[in-house]
Amino acid sequence: MAPLLLLVLLLAPPDAVRHKLEYRFAKGSSYVDEQQREWWLETVGGGKVFRWRYSFPTKLRRTVVDVDKTAHPSIERVEVLRFARTVVESARAEEKEGETKAASSEGQTFVWRRLADRWGLFSDKGDVTEVHKQLVGHLQNWRDGLLPKEAVAAGDTWEVSATTFLETAGQPVPKGVLGRAQFKLERVEQGVATITFDFACTYEDLGHAHSGRYTGTWRFDVAKGRDVDFEAKGQIEMDGGKSGGGGVTIKRTFTWGEA
Repeated sequence: MAPLLLLVLLLAPPDAVRHKLEYRFAKGSSYVDEQQREWWLETVGGGKVFRWRYSFPTKLRRTVVDVDKTAHPSIERVEVLRFARTVVESARAEEKEGETKAASSEGQTFVWRRLADRWGLFSDKGDVTEVHKQLVGHLQNWRDGLLPKEAVAAGDTWEVSATTFLETAGQPVPKGVLGRAQFKLERVEQGVATITFDFACTYEDLGHAHSGRYTGTWRFDVAKGRDVDFEAKGQIEMDGGKSGGGGVTIKRTFTWGEA
């Protein structure tokens, strides 16, 4: 390397260093994907206020059985250690506070694999993709679509559409949703990128105008090409708050090991 170029690199401020953020998986690697999500809703009708609040704990052990040429999983073994819903508060008389119901997938082990035109979930009973739709929705959340197309430096920002944000975060996409999410690379320390995001959207549902905003932090291991953790909170208003509103908090952690 020419001495002048080396001097320029040494004197460049840390923020000028550019990083390529991309996922990379190794065959045989495994990780525990644990998430705690809490969702609440409050509606107003007939002079009364109705409240619902639920907690959704999930914990999966995922092992990469095979990868494709882009170093993305093509086959995974998925052990469902926890997949449940707890009633924190409910306006429904038949739902009791503190009641927890496990999904039928809890305690089972599946094969999650990419087919010609889709991903499929398989058990010893065959293709069970349509049987365990909630689990499938949780698994369909590779966040490649949230990463910037080009290398970025600390302070750089990029945007994605509301549809892309919700799809890659494993969340339902309301019909006709509009909005964008803006991401910012705050810093990279010891190989781990800290990314913040601010997402705003609007959509119509059951005759009500909804507006939502979500903010959060996402940590990504640049050197190893994988998630560290993800944390977000958001609020939704219905008809400007006149008909009610709701919110969600999400905390997701990834603990990596070897198969």
